[in-house]
Amino acid sequence: MLNQDTILSLKKFGLTEYESRTYLVLNIYGSSIASFISKHTRIPSSKIYDILNSLRAKGMVEICSTKPKKFRAIGPNHALASMIETRENGLRDLKIVMNNVVKQLKPLEESDKSQIWSSMGRKMFYSKAAEVLRNSQESAISITSKFPRNSYIEKEFLDAVKRGVNVKMLGIGELSEESMLRASWYLKNGAEIRTIPIETKSVFGINDVNELAFKVNTNRECDFIWSKNIALVSIMRLYFDHLWNRSEPMPLCSLALLEK
Repeated sequence: MLNQDTILSLKKFGLTEYESRTYLVLNIYGSSIASFISKHTRIPSSKIYDILNSLRAKGMVEICSTKPKKFRAIGPNHALASMIETRENGLRDLKIVMNNVVKQLKPLEESDKSQIWSSMGRKMFYSKAAEVLRNSQESAISITSKFPRNSYIEKEFLDAVKRGVNVKMLGIGELSEESMLRASWYLKNGAEIRTIPIETKSVFGINDVNELAFKVNTNRECDFIWSKNIALVSIMRLYFDHLWNRSEPMPLCSLALLEK
């Protein structure tokens, strides 16, 4: 029985189920002929040569021209590292293409800033929150229960602080240890943080150029809205100020205990 965890791991590199089984068998048994591989992978003999040729094209299998032909796995240290390098090169190329496209497709000026746009998905929300931070000039505020950290939010936050943007983050509800540890990172890197023990699902961010990203719910694939509507932004800013004035600074002593 082939190890299913290993097969799942190999599939994360873009291999199919059959390719993963074949590569695993070759690593277990060494160089083998097609019929042996077909037997131990339980892949039909009519398909095994296509699978082996596909793995060869991906730089994961070698062929010896004996009769019958033998196939051998290229060591995972080299084969998998090569696949990662190929993907990284592809990502670098995509970033260059993206920068060129961004230069060519400059956004049009907003003709109606009263509109409210909606989208969904946790990643999309965090991307929009990062954009709000990126566009901030003097100040940015947010209400959160988790103090999320990911590569794009962290980058925009650090860049904003370097630009002199005053970042205020208000933690709501009973914060978990994980949330408090993430909050300590923001605190150490220049954010002003307070907490208030209210139970609310309101999670949003606003910058000083009146952009709002507001998570409508906290489900895994959350809905959210984004707007430059002055009336809506003003109401949410007043709500934030009301809570901020009732909140307390995050206790440094409890953060110190968590980090030990």
